Amino acid sequence: MARPPRFDTDQLLDAAVALAAAGGPAAVTMSAVAQAVGAPSGSVYHRFAGRPALLAEVWLRTVERFQRGYLAVLDGEPDPHRAARAGSRYVVAWSRENPRKPPSSSTAPPTSAAPTGPGNTPHAPTPATAGCSPP
Repeated sequence: MARPPRFDTDQLLDAAVALAAAGGPAAVTMSAVAQAVGAPSGSVYHRFAGRPALLAEVWLRTVERFQRGYLAVLDGEPDPHRAARAGSRYVVAWSRENPRKPPSSSTAPPTSAAPTGPGNTPHAPTPATAGCSPP
């Protein structure tokens, strides 16, 4: 019987978020994440193939958690105007409760097919705009 892991994925992702909040995306390295939780670096590489995969998982987990709450707020209000207001309040409240977690373009996983903004500047969706079409 295999022994249970001492460090779970959420611990590693939480450490990556804290490192990014303290020192920016460049501070998130595989060895820094391992050191932050007191794990051998192999524990991080066992779960993530490399830094891009780690950052992608931080991004996805954050967006999924945000959207789960956001959609619950929208679904809880049958009137579209009230739902829009409730959704707006949720975005503000979530951002205040999670100051270290909102994804930004600097922590988004790089892709060759990333959408571009004015002047061909790459950008990535934030929790408030994820899933929205550009104007």
